[in-house]
Amino acid sequence: MSIRVYRNAAIHTGDSGNPLAEAMAVDGDLLLAVGGEAEVREAAGQGAELIDLEGAAVLPGLYDAHIHTAQYAQSLGAVDLRGARCLDEALSLVAAHAARLRPGAWLFGGRWNSNTWDPPAQPDRYSLDSVCRELPVALPSVDGHTVWANSAALRLAGIDASTPDPVGGEIVRGASGEPTGILREAASYPLRDLMVSPDLRDLLHTAQEELLALGLTSVHDIDGEDCRAAYLALRDAGELKLRVHKAIPLVHLEAAIAEGRRTGQGDDWIHTGPVKIFSDGALGSHTCHMSRSFAGEHGNVGIAVTPNEDLVRLFARAAGAGIAVATHAIGDRANRLVIDAYETVGRTPGLRHRIEHAQHLRPADLARMATLGIVASMQPGALHQRHRSGRLPAGRPRPGLLRLARDAERRRHAGVRLRRPRRKSQPLRRAVRRGHPCPPRRHTRRRLAA
Repeated sequence: MSIRVYRNAAIHTGDSGNPLAEAMAVDGDLLLAVGGEAEVREAAGQGAELIDLEGAAVLPGLYDAHIHTAQYAQSLGAVDLRGARCLDEALSLVAAHAARLRPGAWLFGGRWNSNTWDPPAQPDRYSLDSVCRELPVALPSVDGHTVWANSAALRLAGIDASTPDPVGGEIVRGASGEPTGILREAASYPLRDLMVSPDLRDLLHTAQEELLALGLTSVHDIDGEDCRAAYLALRDAGELKLRVHKAIPLVHLEAAIAEGRRTGQGDDWIHTGPVKIFSDGALGSHTCHMSRSFAGEHGNVGIAVTPNEDLVRLFARAAGAGIAVATHAIGDRANRLVIDAYETVGRTPGLRHRIEHAQHLRPADLARMATLGIVASMQPGALHQRHRSGRLPAGRPRPGLLRLARDAERRRHAGVRLRRPRRKSQPLRRAVRRGHPCPPRRHTRRRLAA
């Protein structure tokens, strides 16, 4: 492949000493030089191909530090309920999508948010049955912690009035004890096990083009082992274009240890990431673990998905095998318990443990995170979600977006390391520039992100 010189561009390097450049030279996947056109062409040598970008902006590839790419890939051909303004609109979208499916197919998709519906209404299986009785329907909420299912899906999953609530989950029931079709946290796992696409490799092949078009060149993927297998197949076929840092599902931790996987292990395209553990649920589903009850829901302090003693055991097991830990924690009680567990295990050299979301934190816990070196893996969309997720616990008024942004800034000033991804569904302005850029230097050979 010949050397190419991209000229007449506004190249944002991320380097404070050389923030803007007008040209860069590329040799395959190596960045040879960046700077003024004359010096770049000199570094590229005679015979380099010249490409005029006509003043276009060029940015380093974006890195999403928390994304479910399998779910995203599957959603491209599924029903999308994010735009539904009420229950009736959501049902109309489901009915229209069901009409396009073959007999016996599952209807997936979702991303509904009943907190924003007018009027707010908790959906149930009977409303889904009214528009789709024959096909099984399983629709995760926008936060992914609640599944809205119809009667056909519940039957296939073996969930009925006699099914007990699992540890770390809730089957919402009516006055008669019958499931309403709302499954929270671990109660949704039987359905999620059925929500697997046989053509995931092809779906990811398509999805990566969508992500690349948004400027995403690297991802921390949080989905399952089927997603890892699909990425490995794409890599082996020479079709993978994203750099993937692949998390390990908790249910596969022991198998991963037996296989000898360690965080950071891999090649240019796929690295082993942390094990993903859930400590609680989500704000929108009112299942995040809080220190006080949600307003109007006396006794509901959320769900401790993984008991604290199990957190300590799992953290020690993973860290002892050279695997970092990424723990989902949204509620203030959940965050405190996770920090307690990390503190009990202690620092593990070479591993950077994380709290995914770190959404509700008490000020005293910020200093503890900084001392322990725990990374706050935050999502810009969480600020938006906290603003629109209904009733917070009593005494915790819904904060404004400015206050939420200041919360994030306090984490940074407290010395907590931040890891901030961005999402397709969010405007770029919600993403925050990462604090530790690694820009290409002038006249240095550097491997490109994609």
